[in-house]
Amino acid sequence: MPATTVHLGFALLVAAAVLPMERFDRRLLAVFAAVVVFPDLDSIPGWWLPGAHRAMFHTLVLAGVVAALLYYDTRLRDRSWLRERWGSRAVTVAWGLLATHLLAHLFLDWSHLSGINLLYPLADQFYTLEGELVYSTADGWIQTFVEFGTGADGGIDVGQQGSTDDVHVPTPTDPNPGGGVDRNVERIVPIAVHGWQLYLLLLGLFTVGARRLQTEPPVERSE
Repeated sequence: MPATTVHLGFALLVAAAVLPMERFDRRLLAVFAAVVVFPDLDSIPGWWLPGAHRAMFHTLVLAGVVAALLYYDTRLRDRSWLRERWGSRAVTVAWGLLATHLLAHLFLDWSHLSGINLLYPLADQFYTLEGELVYSTADGWIQTFVEFGTGADGGIDVGQQGSTDDVHVPTPTDPNPGGGVDRNVERIVPIAVHGWQLYLLLLGLFTVGARRLQTEPPVERSE
């Protein structure tokens, strides 16, 4: 799985893109970091619920519920609780946090290893975004992300990997399938396991550092 530090690298880039300059402070960056780390907490229930990791908090259902609540509060209600409590900037920040949750964590995990359980608990099936989209001068366009007639039942193959009964994505807290806590098992905490992951982490740190050092241009006074 991508290390949590890799997710943080993505989160820093998203934060630099969506946060207004006046709100670009360490406290809010810490909130972004907490949001991007949150989905991996579903590895803890994996001790007694096999397959919980990449399912319980990695589902689009949870993100959809949050998006619906945000839309209702900020667009449909006469008086928005979020605006009254935290101000109009909070709306931008809230949608930015949701975008970070999706772009910096869920969609990244979707394209790695066994993917994520996209619609859990409404549908218990892991999906992985794996394939290629290329143009060949001999064969024309070729795409393998969605394939017809190649699934287990001859249907559509969109990267189905199995249910929570079949799929276990190891984590430092839950390295082995079957649940339970084994104190003697080896636990590996990844930081960066490929060059691109280290590069992404450093790029995120550089982007945030550069953004933090920026200042507003001086106001020109008219004569």
